[in-house]
Amino acid sequence: MKNIKLCYALAAVVIIATIAFVIADKYSCTFEYRHNDNGGITITDYTGNNKSVTIPDTLDGSPVTEIGDYAFLNSQITDVVIPDTVKIIGGGAFSRCEQLSVIDIPKSVERIGTMPFWATPFEKTLGEDEFIIINDSILYKYNGESDIVTIPEEITCIGGYGFYKNNLTEVIIPDSVRYIESQAFAECKSLKSVTVSSAEYIGDVAFLGCTSLETADITAREIDSSAFSGCTSLCDISLKGTCTMGSSVFYKCVSLKEITLPDSLVSMGNAVFKESDLVETDIPKGITEINTDTFKDCTSLSRVGLHNGIKAVRDSAFSGCTSLTEITLPEGLTFIGETAFYNCGLTSITIPDSVTEVGFNAFMKCTSLSKVKLSKGMTVIPHSCFDGCIALSELIIPDSVTEIRVNAFQNTPRLKTVDLPDGLKILELNCFYNSGIWAVFIPDSVEQFNRQAFLGSGCTLMFTENCKAYQQVCDASQHYLNADYTLRQVSSRTEADAYIKEISEYIKDISEIGSNN
Repeated sequence: MKNIKLCYALAAVVIIATIAFVIADKYSCTFEYRHNDNGGITITDYTGNNKSVTIPDTLDGSPVTEIGDYAFLNSQITDVVIPDTVKIIGGGAFSRCEQLSVIDIPKSVERIGTMPFWATPFEKTLGEDEFIIINDSILYKYNGESDIVTIPEEITCIGGYGFYKNNLTEVIIPDSVRYIESQAFAECKSLKSVTVSSAEYIGDVAFLGCTSLETADITAREIDSSAFSGCTSLCDISLKGTCTMGSSVFYKCVSLKEITLPDSLVSMGNAVFKESDLVETDIPKGITEINTDTFKDCTSLSRVGLHNGIKAVRDSAFSGCTSLTEITLPEGLTFIGETAFYNCGLTSITIPDSVTEVGFNAFMKCTSLSKVKLSKGMTVIPHSCFDGCIALSELIIPDSVTEIRVNAFQNTPRLKTVDLPDGLKILELNCFYNSGIWAVFIPDSVEQFNRQAFLGSGCTLMFTENCKAYQQVCDASQHYLNADYTLRQVSSRTEADAYIKEISEYIKDISEIGSNN
């Protein structure tokens, strides 16, 4: 008898486990999903055939909290039950579901993205009131034509495309609003001012192309990419409580001259102020990197305050800032990216000794740059780093440098002398091409000397018999391209330095006589 009961018990366990497996397997085959950053599950795609769908409240042991962007796009479903674990319905989640007429949206839903029900029969059931509101708190769409719009007090989320291309001139957003979703006010070309008092999130391109927007008073924890991009009249903006800003937030805000970034800010994306008319700003202490293109082509930018916590200036961060004549790079900076200061108005630069890596073209075509002091942490001067710096006349290369790469100081006609450090090993092609250097000592440590390293300068190359690249230097003047090279073998660097000093004084005297005449 005991054996029979045990068999029944085991059979029951097997049946329950099988049912659980079948349910889990059914859902895993019906829905594609991922674990999101909030500890829940985001449905990313519906792959089933059922027209009547119940979305599970858990998958893989975690609650289903989000229906992702376009998860049910073009599906043939007719009705959907959404569990009360779901908080977010993403943009286009059910768009173009041409048979979908019934959606059970629970009160748990706090946010909806851009037009999640577009081109569905369900959207028509929402009505055509001035304010289309879901769950008493989500403003799905505004259908009115008023110049001044007051959003109802109970609203916590303004859905994507809610006011898209509306002709309103002023909007009063209540303190209750926590989320302004993607494109909510995009292309509202008559909107002149906006105040957001207590938002958690302002979505990407939320105010894109609001070309009449002049003032914005914003309190928001997160401002997503391109939120105010193309707001060409924006000249007065206040930011409070902002922790993160996405890429291109103020891209092409050509009237924006000044901004105070809040101390709360800890993250900025790429190209935040690209092609704006910003004149000056200070970087808050929570920011540790100036990202790619952050101030690119801000031609009016004349001052940026960088604190000692800045570790990196990324690619093209200040490229094209032609009014930026000076900048203090902080101690602690370790990295300067490619074209970081390309075509800037800098007149001098000191790279702090904490910097160990500089990208190619970093200071290329800084035509007013006359003085350069390099970091003692650098071992390589990269490709075209100071190419086209036609005003460069004072250059300090530290003993740490072992390589000067292709075109590093090309087209620097005012650079008359350079002290190459002992320990230097490589001088690459055209590294001082068309410079003004008329005499240079090649250190004994140099192992690789490209015969066109000083091409076009009419240079006297001085070296000792102990130079590791002795034969390469001797052969350089024999090449037809280097007919203007003159070789001078010396006994030591001291002899070479004395010769350079003597010739320098002679040239200085000749120049003074010429100027007096």
